[in-house]
Amino acid sequence: APSKLSGLEDGSFNNWRKGRAVKKVESKARKAVNKGNSNLTVMANREFEALFNAVDRDNEVEFRVLFTPLAQQQMVNLLNDKTVGFGDDFRFTKFGMMNIIDSEHLANIDLNSDPRNFVSLSIDHARKFFQDFHTSYFRYIYFALAPLMLIPEYRARRHEKMRKTTPSDNFSCWWEHEAIANYIGHQRFAHPESITHNLLRVTPSRKPGEISNVTVTGFGYRGRTLIDYVPVRGNDGNIHQVPVEWVEYTGVSRESSMSVGHFEGPDLAAAESNRDKLSKTWIKHIDSHGLGQDSVFMRGSIAAALTDEG
Repeated sequence: APSKLSGLEDGSFNNWRKGRAVKKVESKARKAVNKGNSNLTVMANREFEALFNAVDRDNEVEFRVLFTPLAQQQMVNLLNDKTVGFGDDFRFTKFGMMNIIDSEHLANIDLNSDPRNFVSLSIDHARKFFQDFHTSYFRYIYFALAPLMLIPEYRARRHEKMRKTTPSDNFSCWWEHEAIANYIGHQRFAHPESITHNLLRVTPSRKPGEISNVTVTGFGYRGRTLIDYVPVRGNDGNIHQVPVEWVEYTGVSRESSMSVGHFEGPDLAAAESNRDKLSKTWIKHIDSHGLGQDSVFMRGSIAAALTDEG
């Protein structure tokens, strides 16, 4: 977890604080060894032990395989760097083969790359926004992944042969379906009586294909205005019944059918309209539902069309 010792300048007091942190690690290691429930041993890089403070490790051999002397020094540099990077603002948790990196700086940036955000009446403003957006995007994502990239074992070349892919491997996944559903807009999936923003959840198709039929459920709340009377003592000394309006929220939901899949046509570069970009399978599909090209929404390489709006 983030340490208050990271990013401190050299000095007698700060060095004393780091040395004290190392002594705590050494003390915990001795106690664990004496109890016979751990093989925790302190690394030679004392600053790494003080700043990274991963004293709850349960496999010392694997820990040392990951955090080689080079990785330890790189981790120290990353934790102390607040000029180019973000310093010690992340939590690093490892469960078996799963690594979880929780970076605080990711909560402060909008990673929405919707093309509509880049529209501007000024070419200079559009160019500057485009450059600034992608510079920030790269910096935030790079330093979110940096704790993993500095570990040599994770950068080692994999020698396992890749399994042969099947056509089903190319189908879009559920989170792409939810992304394009939200791109279309929650209003299209909302219950008629809902007065709040709707949360969209997609139920994947049991038979995925080039075009999959999925169910989109919009969850929202209907509202009913009620009046309660609250007794309040007035300045005249009497009790008055003061009307207080409040809204009673009741959950509502609606299911809609949506077709989703890739939309690349045979000659995407020469396409002049949405219909030209669609494959023959897509064109046949929307024609069978009596839909026009305006009913097809496209985002990235994914297209979707509402076939039944509840």
